[in-house]
Amino acid sequence: MAEGDKEVEVARRVFHDIFKTILGEAGVKVLEYNFRRISSSDPYELLLKDARSFYEILHNFFRSGTDAFLRITASTLLSKYAITAYNVKDVVAMLSGRCEGAEEKLRELLRKLIKAEAGGGE
Repeated sequence: MAEGDKEVEVARRVFHDIFKTILGEAGVKVLEYNFRRISSSDPYELLLKDARSFYEILHNFFRSGTDAFLRITASTLLSKYAITAYNVKDVVAMLSGRCEGAEEKLRELLRKLIKAEAGGGE
C-alpha cells in the first residue's frame, strides 16, 4: 500500500472513530452521507487533499457549530492518542485549512500516529 493510501486509511479510521464518539453511529453516517452528497468526495480523502474545502463542506452541515465540532474533534484526537506535539488550536487550524500547509501538517500528524501504533512512539 502506498504511503498516501495508508494515510487516507488511517485518517478514515481515526476521524470516523472520533466523529462516531462525538455524533454517535447514526450521526456519523448522516455526516458522511451528506458530505458525499454535497461534494461527491470521500471526506477523509478530501481532508488530506484540500482541508479548506473539507471545512467548507462541514460548515454547510454544522453552520455556526463547525468550529466547536472541530475543537471537540481536535481535543478528542489529542487526548485519545496522547499527542503532545500539537495543541487544539494547531489541529483546528489544520482541519479547517486555516494554516499554511495544512494538508502536509495533517499527513505529518497521521504519520506520527502510524509510527506510534507501530510501537515507535509519538
